[in-house]
Amino acid sequence: MSKLTAHAGSARDVGRRFSAAFERAMAGENFEERHVTFLSLEEMMTALTPKRLELLRHLHRTGADSVKAEVSL
Repeated sequence: MSKLTAHAGSARDVGRRFSAAFERAMAGENFEERHVTFLSLEEMMTALTPKRLELLRHLHRTGADSVKAEVSL
């Protein structure tokens, strides 16, 4: 299971994370990061409703890689 980090920020924040990851990759560092950025806290809270957060927490607790993987268990 991979970790996904959610951010509320700006396009500039996305650019900074991308630049840092690019520099790490160019230096030969082997890493894997997954991020999703919402441009405002309001946008993030609209997308991550209480039910969706409940589902994400369940997937995290059970170690499922996806909803599809969890349903097929």
